[in-house]
Order: sequence, then structure tokens, then C-alpha cells
Amino acid sequence: MKQILLLLLFIPCLLTAQTDISIESEAGNDVVNFDDINLDDEWEELIDHGFLTNNGTQGVEIKWTYEVSDDAPAEWIFKLCDDSGCYPSSVTSTLDSAFDPLAVAAGESSLWDLHLNHKLVEGSALVTFNIYLASDTDNPVYTYVYNVTASAMVNTGDLEVEVKQLNAYPNPTKGLLNISNADLVDEVVVYNLLGRKVRVFDIKAGDQINLSDLQDGVYLVGMFSEEHGLLKTNRILKKNARP
Repeated sequence: MKQILLLLLFIPCLLTAQTDISIESEAGNDVVNFDDINLDDEWEELIDHGFLTNNGTQGVEIKWTYEVSDDAPAEWIFKLCDDSGCYPSSVTSTLDSAFDPLAVAAGESSLWDLHLNHKLVEGSALVTFNIYLASDTDNPVYTYVYNVTASAMVNTGDLEVEVKQLNAYPNPTKGLLNISNADLVDEVVVYNLLGRKVRVFDIKAGDQINLSDLQDGVYLVGMFSEEHGLLKTNRILKKNARP
């Protein structure tokens, strides 16, 4: 009897492993930033290349739906391309029997490219995909949310000048760091020389970075903006005063 119970307990785990689906965008996370759209090109189509992967032990046939958040610009047009083809913006679900399921073998991937035609409008939106097994379209086996933003090109010449003036100081430091041109920076990330994050700071102009609790040594200080990503990295020596 114990052997039978153990077998019954094992079967749901096995079925779950067989339907292990994941989606990964080109950026490696769920934030898709199109920060260089051309507001003079009404038909520009932006693409985030991604993959849907079957991490399970058996092949699957899937159907999908997607929804765009209510705060998305009304002008925006989304569409999806996978290994079956490119679906126009009018297709937000393949649950209908008119659409063949997408077949993905065990350990294999399908393209999962999200397209956006911005129609000359900046903005942001959440795009939520629900993935279903073709054999059960009532219960999603996986949900993935794209956080999509689109903003116009910036004058990179001006930005480059400002970034050149961006620095963490003093260097060496006993523990407190200042950020010049800090109005450009939203976040400071401190890494050790192995590339591991050791501190993360949300900052605004005038804030100081306190590294006093870190051991003496060399660190990398990455300065990020929400709009442009990594702006600059400084190599900093943290060294307490010695008697």
C-alpha cells in the first residue's frame, strides 16, 4: 500500500515537469524598453526578440492568449510572431479551433517575438500572455507579463557630454560617496570584483552612498538611469583611515 501511495504522490510532480514552459525576452527579463523610437516614422515597427521554451520531458502543443493593459496608448498596435507564423494585432488568442496549436518538442524553443507599432505615440503598457496546453484551454500552465515602454530618441551628443561628467567621488573613499551629475542617476549598484552585487541604492540628486559597512577593497560602482540603463561604471577603492 505504501508503494502505491508513493507512486500516486509522484505522478502529479511528473506531470508538472512535463509541462514546464518559460518565456524569455531578448533583454533577459520582463522589461522591454524601446527608448529610441522615431516620432517621424508612423509605420516604424519595434521588435523584442524572445523565445518560448519547453523545459519539460515531453513535447507539448500549446495555445495562447494575450491582454494589453487599459493604460496602454490607444494608438499602439501589438502582434506576435512564433514558429507558426506572425499573427496580426486582431489575433489576441489562438484558443479558437481555427488556429492550430504551436508544437514545441521537449527541450526545444519557439520564437516569441513581440512587435509594436507605436504610431508616433510614446507610453507604456503591460502585455500579459497566458499559455495553455491544447488539451486543456481552461487552465493556463504559464503566465508571462511584458512591461513595455517606448520613448523618443534623445540627443545622444548632449547625453554623452553629461555622462562624461558623471563620477563617484572621493576615490579612495572611507565609506561615503557622492555622485556628480546625480540628476541623471536613478540607481547605484555596487559590485565586488567577482561581479556580484553587494549593495543597491535608489538615489536622487544630493544623496550620498554609504559603503562604510563594506570591507576595505576595490569595488565597481555602476550608475543607472531608468530611461537609458547603465550610464557609467567607476572603479572605487574603499579604504578606512589607519592610525
